[in-house]
Amino acid sequence: MAFAFALTAHRAYAPRHTSQPLAPGWRRLYGALALGLVVGLGVFYLVQTNAVATKGYEIKTLQGELDTLRQASRRLEVQAAELQNLKPPSQSSSDQQFVAVTHIEYLGSNPNSNVGVAVR
Repeated sequence: MAFAFALTAHRAYAPRHTSQPLAPGWRRLYGALALGLVVGLGVFYLVQTNAVATKGYEIKTLQGELDTLRQASRRLEVQAAELQNLKPPSQSSSDQQFVAVTHIEYLGSNPNSNVGVAVR
C-alpha cells in the first residue's frame, strides 16, 4: 500500500505539461484543412461510386449483347448444319448414278438364317 501511495504522491508533485492555446489563425487553418479533407474524401467517394456503377451498367449491357450473339451463333450453326446435310437417297441417287438392286441374296453361317451380306 505504501508503494501505491508513493506513486500517486509522486504524480501529484510531477511537473505538468502545459500547452499554450492555439492562436485563432491556426485554429481556422486546421479547421479549413479538416473540412477540405472531409469534402475531398466525399468527392472521391462519389466519383468512385459513380465509376463502379457505370462499369456495372456496361457489363450488364455487354452480357445481354453476348447472350444475343450466342443465340444468333446457335441459329447459324443449325442453319449451316441443315444446309450441309446430305439429300435423301431418293433425291441423290440420280446425281450419283446409283443402280437399283433387283435381286438380293443373303449369305450367312446358317443357310436358313436371314442374316448376311447383300450380293448383286
